[in-house]
Amino acid sequence: GNGKVFHVQLLDVHGGEIRASFFNEAADSFWEKLHVGKCYSMSRGGVRVANQQYNSCNHRYEISFDKGAQISEAANDTEIESVKLSLTDLQTLQS
Repeated sequence: GNGKVFHVQLLDVHGGEIRASFFNEAADSFWEKLHVGKCYSMSRGGVRVANQQYNSCNHRYEISFDKGAQISEAANDTEIESVKLSLTDLQTLQS
């Protein structure tokens, strides 16, 4: 079937990072509502072990949201980074 999906990486105040996936109706509902640098309150998602083949995030788990998801914008928290970078020395990338 024709499904829709998009993924985001969420950051918390402790520097933790986890991937969240939005499927079908949730993808339609939240694609234009989520913005980098904003804070959100999220509930009614499911947690599963992350498939590292498709998930570049280092967290062991990932969150998935479908049509039952509840997400609302929350007050911004200046302690949460808006972008998290993982830097790698170029010499370690050479084969």
